[in-house]
Amino acid sequence: MTDNPEDRPSGAAAAVLVQSDEMPADAQKVEELDFNKIKGPITAEDLLNGMTNMGFQASAIAEAVRIIDGMRIWRDPETGDKTTIFLGYTSNLISSGLRGVLRWLVEHSHVSAIVTTAGGIEEDFIKCLGDTYMGSFSHDGATLRKKGLNRIGNLIVPNANYCAFEDWVVPILDKMLEEQEASKGTENEINWTPSKIIHRLGKEINDERSVYYWAWKNNIPVFCPALTDGSLGDMLYFHTFKTSPQQLRVDIVEDIRKVNTMSVRAKRAGMIVLGGGIVKHHIANACLMRNGAESAVYINTAQEFDGSDAGEISIELWTKQAPLTCRNFLQLCVDGYYDNTIFHRLVPNFILQGGDPSGTGNGGESIYDNGELSGEFDVWPMDQRTGRNAGLMGVGFKDEFHSRLKFTRRGLLAMTNEGEPNTNGSQFFFTLNQTDELNGKNTLFGRVVGDTMYNIIKMGESELIEGSERPMYPVKINKIEILVNPFEGMTKRVKAAAPLQKTVVVERKKKRKGGKQLLSFGDEEGDGNEDIHLPKKKKFDSRIVMDIDDDDSTSPAPTKKTKTIKHDKTTKPTTNELPKPKLEAVKETIRPVDPDSKAEKPLKNTSLCLETDEPEAPPEPELKRKSALEKMRDEIAAVKASIKQAHDTNVTEEKEIKKSALEKMIPENSVKGRRRRPGGEGISEKEERQAMSFLKNFQIKLGSIPGEAKTVSQDMPQEEPIASTSTEDADEEAAACDLHYIPNCESCRAWDKQDKTEESDDEGWMGHVLSFAADKLGKDLSYRKKAEEELVVIDPLAKARSLKEEKRNERGMRSEGKSSRAWDQQRNAQMARNAGLAGRGAK
Repeated sequence: MTDNPEDRPSGAAAAVLVQSDEMPADAQKVEELDFNKIKGPITAEDLLNGMTNMGFQASAIAEAVRIIDGMRIWRDPETGDKTTIFLGYTSNLISSGLRGVLRWLVEHSHVSAIVTTAGGIEEDFIKCLGDTYMGSFSHDGATLRKKGLNRIGNLIVPNANYCAFEDWVVPILDKMLEEQEASKGTENEINWTPSKIIHRLGKEINDERSVYYWAWKNNIPVFCPALTDGSLGDMLYFHTFKTSPQQLRVDIVEDIRKVNTMSVRAKRAGMIVLGGGIVKHHIANACLMRNGAESAVYINTAQEFDGSDAGEISIELWTKQAPLTCRNFLQLCVDGYYDNTIFHRLVPNFILQGGDPSGTGNGGESIYDNGELSGEFDVWPMDQRTGRNAGLMGVGFKDEFHSRLKFTRRGLLAMTNEGEPNTNGSQFFFTLNQTDELNGKNTLFGRVVGDTMYNIIKMGESELIEGSERPMYPVKINKIEILVNPFEGMTKRVKAAAPLQKTVVVERKKKRKGGKQLLSFGDEEGDGNEDIHLPKKKKFDSRIVMDIDDDDSTSPAPTKKTKTIKHDKTTKPTTNELPKPKLEAVKETIRPVDPDSKAEKPLKNTSLCLETDEPEAPPEPELKRKSALEKMRDEIAAVKASIKQAHDTNVTEEKEIKKSALEKMIPENSVKGRRRRPGGEGISEKEERQAMSFLKNFQIKLGSIPGEAKTVSQDMPQEEPIASTSTEDADEEAAACDLHYIPNCESCRAWDKQDKTEESDDEGWMGHVLSFAADKLGKDLSYRKKAEEELVVIDPLAKARSLKEEKRNERGMRSEGKSSRAWDQQRNAQMARNAGLAGRGAK
């Protein structure tokens, strides 16, 4: 059976048969070790050179050989000094067969100093005193102990070797104590240190198989910061009881001074560390005194998470699901933004947070801030940005959530935010547990891979400062290395230096002693520009003063303290924004305009100042030179003044009544609703005359009633009638009625103010009987009866009652044996009664 190639699944073919990009021209090919090409005997050099391009750990070994060769051949061009090489190793290398290699290096002075552990010292001497045998890692320790055997990995050391070591070392310690005591008080007083003790033991062993014999012979210092951590420490402990009260004194401070001094004075420093722990730390700390070594080679089999190394974190990013977030993270890594930053926040069993250069949790920025990468063909165009992300002043970038990415386990990498959507910056965090509450709130864009997860776990167990989420010893990010970058062309950005901001010195004005306060919309004094002021239009109240000079220092009027209400620098306050306090005068200051500038400059330091009720200052003299606009405005104001003056001559002048500041703000052409008497004042003489006139007219009306003449009290003062219309009532305020606020309202016009020519047809109204026609428009009795016939009242409970009644009747019919016809008649009668009840409900 043959298949058609066109029938193959297109999706599978596209996924498997992906086209490859061309490899760079300088890409190194994997090379194999071909022994046929080696002429003559195969040497170690041939093997190591063949590992260079072999791959995996073989390439790392070849690279270590290259670095060490560089240490050995380097010479100072001026002094000819060699590289100061610090060799460090652990005790297992001495216990094993590699001891011979180390001895050869020391014998031929290929190293400058040695740093090792207590086991690395004593095992060398023990092997000189007895043999070590091969064993197995699976040997039971308890069984071996019963037989007097000790296991070191898969090596077996008889306990007799340690006994021989004790018998050999104790007499040496006695002799050293005697020399110490004998030298007291002399110029050459002996001060034992770990390196001096090791040299003494190397001299006493006198065995060329010993590493430390050759160290003593070639004067190569051997440092052991933990000399008491082993069998040698036990010997020193027992020796104190034997020689009490005298004791052997060992000074470790002198040794730390010696190793650090060697590092500082070295022309060039190199480190070869075989193993980890205290050996590596001691050498690295010594080289730290000279700001690091020029060359270093580490060889160990330990995992990073066990503390032997500082450790690394390998992460994998999901660039397809979160492209903006991954690009932001990788670009900051390329820029070195995260270098030397710390993990400043730790919430145990929750998250480990970092990425803030300030180390406070309040800093950080994204690569999209200030409109970066917002072009039409960039990764995030400006038309796709919204809210606080948009614009040239935008900050942060949007969240990227994916349905398949959830916070389901520890070791996930996500972005932190400000607790609001689309507020991502540079800070990130690793999860230390399943955190479902973060789904849909924080962008998830990567995860920790490999055994480096144990480093995250160890960092999550760090000790915290009491009462906070800050680690007591924060972990620092030394460097980030990008192995594969999916974003092509990403290079380190070079930021332009930000312009220096000029320091603005604000001078405080002297306290104002009285007078007006300023309503200012311009700059402060002292700008150095010539002040050009525009004349102001006259307001509705002529007592509002408008000074055209904003320089208060030239005003002769006394001044007072200024209350300032600050506004936004970029927003010009409008007239609608002005407050409405009790004002006596307002002073407006216009910002000076540069005569050379065509466009008006924006206002700065805008402020509002309210005036106090102080005596007004005389207006400032106008400028001599006026623009065409100013002259035109002056002419218009003059014409308006002349028209008003001509109009005012026809009106009877009366004494101006003093108004309050609130009354002055009411336009003069407004209609006043109700005139109220000022509180606390008595009845005026004018009002008394009006009241008497009203009573007199009412008395005359009563006297004209037919058949019921009334006598008028002689005590009533006889005065001339006062006309109902007066000069005061001629204005619009007096003519407006109290109810409708309509001038000359006929509905509210008083009966005594009716037109005198109008004839009255109700002269005897006091004796008339009130009678009214029948109301044909209202709901009278006939209308109600008609409504009872036409309207039907629906009772919501009537249906329920009828159903209950039917069931009751049905049960009764069954019990009495009535026919269905009789039952129907009874039901119809009941329905009729119900309808009658419903009809009566409308009455």
